[in-house]
Amino acid sequence: MSTHLKAVHERSVGIGASATQAAHQGEVCAACPARSRGFCSSHDDETLAHFALGSARVALSRGETLETNDFAIMAEGVLNAVHYGQDGKHRIVGITMLGEAMMPGELSENVIAVAATPVVVCRIRSTRYQEALNRSQDFRRHIYLQARAKRDRARHLAFAIGHLSPEQRISAFFASCTGFMPWQPLPDGGGILTMEYERQDIAALLSTTVETVCRVLRRLEGSGVIRMRDPRRIEIRNLADLQVHGGLSSPLDGEGFAPAARQFPVHAKAMRTVNAADAIGR
Repeated sequence: MSTHLKAVHERSVGIGASATQAAHQGEVCAACPARSRGFCSSHDDETLAHFALGSARVALSRGETLETNDFAIMAEGVLNAVHYGQDGKHRIVGITMLGEAMMPGELSENVIAVAATPVVVCRIRSTRYQEALNRSQDFRRHIYLQARAKRDRARHLAFAIGHLSPEQRISAFFASCTGFMPWQPLPDGGGILTMEYERQDIAALLSTTVETVCRVLRRLEGSGVIRMRDPRRIEIRNLADLQVHGGLSSPLDGEGFAPAARQFPVHAKAMRTVNAADAIGR
């Protein structure tokens, strides 16, 4: 599905779907980038078929809100979890990308899911989610693992904001983006990162300002660590040097932003706290 989506579009396949509808839905699932990456890649065809017949594809333009409390899997783009305080100010408390799942009830009353880029979400009826929880121990295990990973990453992000300088936070974030943003390796060991995330979103996520993000990028370019090919494409000449600027002694130290999953291959992780026991119990 194209990343240049202009309006919300929804298509559902009901529980009583015909064989033709089921076959078509199977083709859609097989072509989905999330099928072989992230949450869906952890489950067998039977479980995915159970979900597919109760699913709907929802497309959002940038800035639109995902209005659902169903189980949802990110099939395309970046989704922000945005918290609004009593003073009207907002901050991004998590991001969800390709392959990441959102559980029913994951967002609190003051937190909403907003599309940071054009987004496609595979929304699955909460009844199907509950049925899978009730019948599959393996499914419950994966829900628990993801909830635990989100909780741990929320701790890492809070630590980074509290203990790292803005330059370290920004450098570490850009280094970690090579794991879940479009990344083109170059023969000399560097690569070109296409940053799909807006500068204001980076600033809100890392508790800094857009001006600081731009200033740090200019400083990194002046030191020869990166080269700005255009506002969105950044040539990282030496990833190790960028990690050092972020206060990272090794790639694994960057796990507060985008850890390499050990239980199942997820290329991007939302950085929000989710209570694992509540997630399983719903």
